[in-house]
This record gives sequence, C-alpha cells and structure tokens, in this order.
Amino acid sequence: MAGTASNDEERRPPFIFVWRIECVPRDWACKSPEFTLRSIGMTKWRMSLFFTSLDSPSSFWIQRMQDGGPDSVEIQFELSLLYTNRSSPIRSSGRFKKNDYSKDLIFPEIDTILDERRVEVCPKYPLSVRCRIWSKATKISKCELKLIPDSPIWNRVADCKFADYSDSKTVHMKKRETHYDKLNVTAACPFKEVFNKCKDNEILSDVCLRAGNKSFPVHKLILSSRSPVFKAMFTSGMREKTSKCIDIPDLDADTLNRLLLYIYKDEVQKLTWEIAANLFEAADKYELLTLKEKCSCFLQSNLSKSNVCKILVLADMHYDGSLRNSVQKFMLNNPEIVYCDVWKVFKQNHSKLALETTEQIIFRTKTLHFLL
Repeated sequence: MAGTASNDEERRPPFIFVWRIECVPRDWACKSPEFTLRSIGMTKWRMSLFFTSLDSPSSFWIQRMQDGGPDSVEIQFELSLLYTNRSSPIRSSGRFKKNDYSKDLIFPEIDTILDERRVEVCPKYPLSVRCRIWSKATKISKCELKLIPDSPIWNRVADCKFADYSDSKTVHMKKRETHYDKLNVTAACPFKEVFNKCKDNEILSDVCLRAGNKSFPVHKLILSSRSPVFKAMFTSGMREKTSKCIDIPDLDADTLNRLLLYIYKDEVQKLTWEIAANLFEAADKYELLTLKEKCSCFLQSNLSKSNVCKILVLADMHYDGSLRNSVQKFMLNNPEIVYCDVWKVFKQNHSKLALETTEQIIFRTKTLHFLL
C-alpha cells in the first residue's frame, strides 16, 4: 500500500509505503516488493529485513534499485512497526546511488514481538512495517560558523565573541565532500585566554601530577571542572585530596602532557595511531568524552593491516562500538588479514574476541550477498 500524506513535522509531504509480512522466517531474509517514487525522479526502492540467530538483533535496510532516475538522490526516511506500542520510529537520511543501501537499522524490540506473534498471530495479523520517505531539497553549499559549547566552563562565560577574521582560501570540492584544513576561526574569550596562560606559565598551581620522571604543575579547579575523575580525586576522601604531588603510573609523560593540553586549551596536537591509542585510553579513564571521540575518529581513519588487531582489542576493552564496527568493515574489505601472522597471534591471545569478530564478518558478508 503506497500513498502520500501530510506531515506536521515535515513541510514536504512524504511518500508512504506499508509492507505487510504474512509469514516471518527465522535465520533468513525478507525483501519487500519494489516501489517507485515519482516525486524523486522515478527512482525504485525496496525494504529488506534480515533475521539472524547470532547475538545481534534483526536488521532493516532500505535499498535503491537499478533504475532510470538520477545518478544520485538524497532522501530522509523513517521506518516504524505498526500495530505495536513497544517501539519508536527510526529516522535516518542519506545519499543513494543506484544499487546503494542504507546502514543497518535496528528495532531492539522486534525479536521479542516476533516470538510472541509467531505461533498465535502469524499469519492472520502479519508484521507490518511502514516506510516514509522525503526528498531532501537541493541546497547551495555555504560556510557556516557555529560556537558549540562542549564544556561546563562555557556556561559561566558571558563575554564571548568571534575574533576578527581576514584569511581566505579557495578549495575546489566534489559534490559531497568535507574539507578540513589549518584555516580556522577561533573564538575569542578572555576567560579562555586566562586558562591558556595558566597552562603556559603555571600560575598559582596547587598540585603536581607526575608521570615517570616528569612533573606537571596543575590547578585542581580546572582539572575538576573538565574531568569527573579528577573532581572525585580532589574532593573525596582519597589520598590525592591532600597530596601535593600525585603519581599517574598508568600514563607516560607525553600522554599526560597531551591530556593536560586538551583540558586547558581544548587542543589536540599532531597524532600518530600509537599516540592516538594511548590518548584514547587516557581520555576514557578520565572521562574526557569529546577527546575520546576525537581519538576514536582518528583511529578509524588510520586503520592498517599492521595495527587493526591492536585497535580491535582497544575498541573491545573500552566498549567503543563505532571503532569496533569500523575495524570489522576494514577486515571485510581486506580479507587477507586472516592469513597474516599478526592475526594468528591475535587468535591465540584473544580467542573469544577473534571468534566474535569472525562471526560478524561472516554475517556482514552474508548480508551483502543477500542485498546484491
């Protein structure tokens, strides 16, 4: 059943397709009938539902088929399960070329719902999935400057403005491309300048952190405002509350210096994957979540056959699903890794993680074959 309806949340009316699955298999896949969107260049689409007996829940995809429409279209879409109040709609967006498919979309409750309906209800009351699709209007590319407060300190700053900016640069970009360069606009804030001076000049420091044979004079107030772990260290009954010099045995001097640089100046110096891995662990321990995310993104962009096993262990130890997912995709695209000596050593030392990773790669491979 397909049609068009108004939507208060979206100014553009969506295309609506309802897929009724009369008999739901287990350990297999379902594909919906194809449907055509006249309002989006006569493009053809279908939904797919993949069931698995692994620990991972069942997954949905929306896929653009081979059609005579534009080479690339950008859409917003929403999937929802009908006739149940257990799940919320899932909304996403993306740019689709012909034969492209979306990332896997998870309804955590679907397996429970299916188990309840499998004997009693199916096929009289089938599982129904509704897909709503909007066309994203074409927009002219433009630069946008935003001041995004990511620290409690910003909430206490009243006098904050953009600095004068006179630099410029011409960059030729493709249709869809993100460009990062050293060309930056920095927020001018007197209070932040004081922070910088405190780090550089060690003004009125009241405690010292020591890593190896190197010491770093710091300020309890600043560290506590940025890290819940340091706050607990300096305010609870821990020995560090009264100590004038605190040993940080789990960090080397370079990593501690980079951690403090981020705390005081919100800066990340030039990284290698090894440095990023050390800083990732430190950021996780001291709950600097934005720094952890920056390091995770760097590691995902710098995966190689020589470091992929070490980064997989790191992602598993620190429960970083995004990093672990990137490692699995990298291994899926480079299957020869499993024949390397480094993988053989990894299997011996981390047999459970190696098995879980292999299962996920097989699952992804099976899914890709299903979608082709």
